[in-house]
Amino acid sequence: MVLKQDGSKMPFEPTDFRVGLDIGICGRAIRVYDADAYTREFFNNMGQPQSDAQYCPEDAFTNSCKPIPPKKDPELLEFLEKKLGGGRVPSQKQFLDHDRKVLRFFTSSGDL
Repeated sequence: MVLKQDGSKMPFEPTDFRVGLDIGICGRAIRVYDADAYTREFFNNMGQPQSDAQYCPEDAFTNSCKPIPPKKDPELLEFLEKKLGGGRVPSQKQFLDHDRKVLRFFTSSGDL
């Protein structure tokens, strides 16, 4: 149970939490930005509808938790691909030069 900081020593009640209000809890100001559908229905049934959702600004910590995509180094990527036996062909010329050329082998399963 958390008590109100207005000196009344009364606990917080559901009606104390309203969208758009700042609430003082343990020396911190906490802004209520939105409520879920069940909470909105609860307050509508009490005859006290909640206000519309408000914009919640992002803080520096939230921004620091976002993953940063690594920079792609094309030369390093090509080097690693060639090192592993693959790699990109610099152009399609070699494919066109060898178009329709097929290596063909004949084998037999007889005794040698």
